[in-house]
Amino acid sequence: ANRGIGRELANHFQARDYDVNGTYRPQTRDDTSVVELKKQRVHTFEVDLTDEQSTNAAAVAYGERPLDVLVNRFYEMTAEDFVSHFNINKLGPFLVSKAFLPALSLSPLGKIINLPGKLVGVARKYGGNTPYRVSKINLNQLTKTMAVGLHEAGSKVATRGVHPGWLPTKMTGFQSGDDMDTRMKGLVETIEKLGTEEAGGF
Repeated sequence: ANRGIGRELANHFQARDYDVNGTYRPQTRDDTSVVELKKQRVHTFEVDLTDEQSTNAAAVAYGERPLDVLVNRFYEMTAEDFVSHFNINKLGPFLVSKAFLPALSLSPLGKIINLPGKLVGVARKYGGNTPYRVSKINLNQLTKTMAVGLHEAGSKVATRGVHPGWLPTKMTGFQSGDDMDTRMKGLVETIEKLGTEEAGGF
């Protein structure tokens, strides 16, 4: 939550009077962005998204409180960091969602929101950036599988994939046709409106 889309979402949820909790990776603990996030009164947790003990520890630190929305942000990658970020994108959403499911279940409208995007699918005829696309397809499938599993278990928690838009991030060279502030406002509004009837969709 200390950078990019995660940081913007934290800002917009706070503006709507949400009590915001955010994670940061161990590699960024000394980053100025983490310090600034803490000054913003965001409750922060250092989490290794590929380590189940780490995600479970964050859930324990969060405590037995209702959690209304859990957002799993997709990590952008290049060929050079394919292995590390593929593991984060593959394991992170599953481990974090599993760890925080008890807290989400305490909320009358608990939601797991994955941000995989619409641009990737096995039927889409676009090439290039193979690591990025393979990783996103995995997150799309995880979203659907989690939604079905939770429904079959009788859980009220809804899982949904939401496309955040083509945003000015590091991967796009900070060039984009979509305005970050406008998109984030719309994203938060979409998340608030989602219910169990849309679970598993995009």
